[in-house]
Amino acid sequence: PSSCLACCAVYRFLTLATNVGGRNGFSSLVAGIRSVSGWRVPNSLYVEEYAGTAPGVERRGNVVLAVARMVAKKGLIHLVHAARGIPEAEVWIVGDGREAPNLRAAAGRNVRFWGIRAEADLRSFFYPTAAVLCAPCIRLANGDADGVPTTVLEAMAAGLPVVASDLLAMPNYVSPETGRLTPPGDLDALTTALRHVPTQPAEAAEMGAAGREWAMEN
Repeated sequence: PSSCLACCAVYRFLTLATNVGGRNGFSSLVAGIRSVSGWRVPNSLYVEEYAGTAPGVERRGNVVLAVARMVAKKGLIHLVHAARGIPEAEVWIVGDGREAPNLRAAAGRNVRFWGIRAEADLRSFFYPTAAVLCAPCIRLANGDADGVPTTVLEAMAAGLPVVASDLLAMPNYVSPETGRLTPPGDLDALTTALRHVPTQPAEAAEMGAAGREWAMEN
């Protein structure tokens, strides 16, 4: 719904520019847009809905959580491979998609697939239980890449540290204070980060608190 409203607003704005200034007005508008080197359009959510705790649910220090569509650009295959290097961890993947058969075939015993879950389940169970959220996005050969998945913001709002790829706008959200960034597709770096964060509970708690504070302020 919000995306539809945004599209309608843009359409009405462009129509107004054309009606008022004619072809020259529209051309001036396009030229102005092209002159802007970059825009930061923040994502948003209701932080209050992500308390980070839930009655009867305890945070488990060895659970690595990923919530994503199972498509190539999400980089979940790298998480599945990294899981083999951290056998002490439980890797939980929430979501579904066309890459599901490949991911299941490559997964070891410490990877659990939960399928598609309701948003309420994420807030009341998955985020409060996990030790860290992983978003190992990559850029495909055709240039397709993810921006900042909404689940990264949700996890930060829930007080989770985030291990994510250093890709596109991700450094604007995930910093050394709130998690770890790794080069996209770098299996060794991803494995190291996922091994380190859950085994340092005090540091992970500080990262989670900093992430929630960032989410509340931004």
